Amino acid sequence: MASPKQWTIKEPYLDLKCKLGEGPHYDERVNEFRFLDIDSKKIHFVDPSKGPSSLRTISHPGFSIGVIADIDGHEDEFMYAGEFAYGIMNRHTGEHRSVKDIYGGDPDAEEKKKRCRMNDGNVDSAGRFFAGTFVDPSKDAANVLTPGEKTNALYRYDRDGSLRKVIDRDVVIPNGTSWTYDDKIMYYTDTPKGIYKYDYDIETGAFSNQRTFFESGFAKNEGWGPDGHVMDEQEHLWVALFGAGKVVRLDPKGEVVAEVLIPGAKKISCPCFVGTELWITTIGIGEDSGEQGGMLFKVDVGVKGKKKHMVYVDQ
Repeated sequence: MASPKQWTIKEPYLDLKCKLGEGPHYDERVNEFRFLDIDSKKIHFVDPSKGPSSLRTISHPGFSIGVIADIDGHEDEFMYAGEFAYGIMNRHTGEHRSVKDIYGGDPDAEEKKKRCRMNDGNVDSAGRFFAGTFVDPSKDAANVLTPGEKTNALYRYDRDGSLRKVIDRDVVIPNGTSWTYDDKIMYYTDTPKGIYKYDYDIETGAFSNQRTFFESGFAKNEGWGPDGHVMDEQEHLWVALFGAGKVVRLDPKGEVVAEVLIPGAKKISCPCFVGTELWITTIGIGEDSGEQGGMLFKVDVGVKGKKKHMVYVDQ
């Protein structure tokens, strides 16, 4: 087997020193790149055609946001999976409103809110918004790697505004999710365990036949695991390896065929495509995050990303 193709990024695109850089997203309708600093409760915005000087920031001090998605027919707003709820935010003003509390009617709601938050996710081609919850290390660091049936889960927000818990057992840190072009395969990440592959039913949003696609280094005591990922137009996954200082490109068999190395940052969180460029968020928390941890990086990898789907809402 040929050695993986490699790129090395030595200088950041933006030197922001985020605490927990995450959730990169590109809205091609308005040519706007957005990414999160989850622990600082901020969203950063950049116009790729204007560069770093176009950076602007919206703070949302009342709650954290784990992932965002575009809304069909609404260019001025986006949907988010927030600390305890799905919501909608104006991308100009930061004005926001909650549309679905994930713990509504839950007798354990207060316990979960003290310990958890929503994390990564994605939208399928039918407009369903998946996002997971886990034990937030800023609230309960001792139990982050403990599966919790009362705390950790994967949720699905459907087009009719209803909410369903679709995985509620043995979830540790739910992360990157994606689907193939034909909607028959779903990839879902649980960072300490790896990336799973499922058969997917686009008509119902149900998935089955779990098998391991890519094993986490944490499962082998190697100190790294798959974080967020994005799919390219060739149905390869570009996966951020938290703790390994790189993004790897996986072919449909789960083999590493390319790597993006970031020597100055150890905790890589999530990649996102802007044209043929891969924009990559990193984490700056901890002495082991690296001198460039928390900064934003980008590199041209010569392939475009699979187009992201939008959420459909009536609210």
